[in-house]
Amino acid sequence: MNKTKTALCILGCAILVGCAFNRTVIEGRDFDTGKASQITKGVSTMNDVYALYGEPFKKEVKSSSEVFVEYYWRKTLVTTTGGFGGPNIRRSGDHKYLQILFTNDIVANYVIRQGPFEDANLGGKK
Repeated sequence: MNKTKTALCILGCAILVGCAFNRTVIEGRDFDTGKASQITKGVSTMNDVYALYGEPFKKEVKSSSEVFVEYYWRKTLVTTTGGFGGPNIRRSGDHKYLQILFTNDIVANYVIRQGPFEDANLGGKK
């Protein structure tokens, strides 16, 4: 009888451990969005931006005169829990994006986005 209870207890613990999973994922490189106040449209150069932030996460040449760069950072907590319909996956965390369009090596436009985010119920039955 004790062997049966022990086996059931071990099985129950194994099921519970397998039902919940948390993982933290960090993407990109953290940067100070406050430095963007030093960027001036029509005045700041690509060298000025690189001096503030370093190499971008992404650089895309749009044409001979236009270049798009992106600085990006995201810290995500991924939580997976088991369910009868399949796994339930939830992502939440913080992110920062600084996207800059250069025309002839001068800042033509830039956008900053930052703050918390949450994507819930990414798995399981829809």
